[in-house]
Amino acid sequence: MKIAIAQINTRTGDFDYNGLKVVEAIRWAKKQSADIVAFPHYVLSGCPLGDLPFYKDFLEKQYQTLRAIADMSSGIKTVVGYKFYDEEKVVVLYNGLMEYINEFSLHKLTVVPTAEPQNFDGKEGIILQLGSSIFYHQGIESRKKAIQGTSGACNIFINRVGGEMGIIFDGGSLIAVNGVLHTLPYFEEAYAIVDTEECSVNIYPFLSYKALDLSDKISFIHRALTMGIRDFFEKQSFQKAIIGLSGGIDSAVVAALTCEALGAENVWGILLPSQFSSDHSVKDAVGLAQNLGCKHNIIPIKESYDAIYQSVDPIFQNLPFDVAEENIQARIRGMIIMALSNKFGHIMLNTSNKSEMAVGYGTLYGDSCGALSVMGDLYKTEVFELAHFINREREIIPLNAIQKPPSAELRPDQKDSDSLPPYHILDAILYAHIEERLGVSEIVDKGLEPDLTVKILKMVASGEYKRKQVPPIIQVSSRSFGHGREIPLSSLWNRK
Repeated sequence: MKIAIAQINTRTGDFDYNGLKVVEAIRWAKKQSADIVAFPHYVLSGCPLGDLPFYKDFLEKQYQTLRAIADMSSGIKTVVGYKFYDEEKVVVLYNGLMEYINEFSLHKLTVVPTAEPQNFDGKEGIILQLGSSIFYHQGIESRKKAIQGTSGACNIFINRVGGEMGIIFDGGSLIAVNGVLHTLPYFEEAYAIVDTEECSVNIYPFLSYKALDLSDKISFIHRALTMGIRDFFEKQSFQKAIIGLSGGIDSAVVAALTCEALGAENVWGILLPSQFSSDHSVKDAVGLAQNLGCKHNIIPIKESYDAIYQSVDPIFQNLPFDVAEENIQARIRGMIIMALSNKFGHIMLNTSNKSEMAVGYGTLYGDSCGALSVMGDLYKTEVFELAHFINREREIIPLNAIQKPPSAELRPDQKDSDSLPPYHILDAILYAHIEERLGVSEIVDKGLEPDLTVKILKMVASGEYKRKQVPPIIQVSSRSFGHGREIPLSSLWNRK
């Protein structure tokens, strides 16, 4: 038996586009003399679906598309998984017929819709898993172990590929035949033919891709983020991005990723220096834009800040300079970039990182502005790793932007270390608490300082209301804010 696998990138709710992609794959599979062609789960509807399968017109369009594909599936069996209300269904389309999987009989073939690959150890025959596995780096090896752990079967896991509002499906479909594991490309579309009689696998990537080193976490994250940006823009019918460039490492990394994803000609950097901005920050931001080849403008904000401060000064009544004055600057920057976004149709991207979001180190309606958070699932230490990866062949991000002490530059001589511990210590506490779900005593047992751990966890808890208002975050870990970690806003746990 020849089974064709189609690892393709589809769009949520776009049945016409997705249907054409499926038909293209069917035609290709027939040219390869395949007996069956199979797809990732939800190939026609896209994913994630939310409440869409509960709308009657959505279900009617889904059914019409299934019928049309059934008519196209002459001489080849097409296996499709979909959702009907809250039921997971699989249908085989063949010669104008629709046979639901519980009615479908093919020698020693088991078809399973699943989010993650299942083991099926000891099961005989062919296992065809229609998958929809969300990317996070640590999960790749566990997928492979699940497939390799199945003995006595040809085990096929077909994964989705593509970005959907911050959720990344990385592809990397898996085929285990006679104990040999084959992997389709990550973050790209591809076809494959599995010949179960000859025990052979042939992979046909759409592009001439370079295989990723599974041990290199940052290269995976780099590919995930660039695909996430690209698909966000394409699937929302956006073309151009606008980014605030501070001269620091966070905005530099986001700008570099965005230029790679969209092309430098579609990226606009805005420098917004205040009276507290250092000369080297402006120089580093300009140097970055020149290295990337993207357009940039400089808009000083001192006059705007002075005008707002003068309007509130009678009420402030000469109280000491504090976070209120700092946040005015951040919100002015957000307001100006959003004004340019509205006027020229460029989509603003958020440049905050996971460490900042975790401890509430950011200004609502200032730092939190943007349609998509590119690095909201990257700890600051990972941002540094990614910056070095981007610079692996030439200096794109100015070295000074990487090497200088991190600072928001909202008051004279400000440094992040004024209010936060060094990032390697902060991130160790945050990782233990967020990814590993450990409390104070368990984190202290790892050798971290007790009082500091209590302080940081209180900051995490009290910053929850801010994280409820951030843009969609591109997920690259198992515990992304919004997708992978959900804490009740009213919870008092860890606040006292």
